[in-house]
Amino acid sequence: MVYKNKKIGGILVESVNSDGKFFVVIGVGINLKLDALEAHWGDLNLTINEKERLKFIKFVFKRLSKIKEDNFLSNWKASWEKKCFHMNQEILILPDEKKAVFLCIDTSGRMIIQLDGEKRAFSSSEVKIRNAY
Repeated sequence: MVYKNKKIGGILVESVNSDGKFFVVIGVGINLKLDALEAHWGDLNLTINEKERLKFIKFVFKRLSKIKEDNFLSNWKASWEKKCFHMNQEILILPDEKKAVFLCIDTSGRMIIQLDGEKRAFSSSEVKIRNAY
């Protein structure tokens, strides 16, 4: 999540196939208020008490829990790509910092990149996006 050109949070998605059943685990992190020493990250600049923080978490969870297979947008991929600010931009694949161009995502959510002259599907949280935040 990017706000005012700074990363304020992120979503981590993991999938597990166990005993023939497919599970997806989603983790969400949102920076409400950060210490000034972490100015390279962004935040929402919210100072809230425990009760308000729990209310905020419930709000986010309620919105996420409405996403179910039967009502998930059929055009989610096009919708995501329309909002993606790093389409056709150079990214770095870590840890080697290999340069690649982000082209799109596939229906599994993997990024499709141009790397070493060929298109490749790539799954990793280890990516840097130049000039993003």
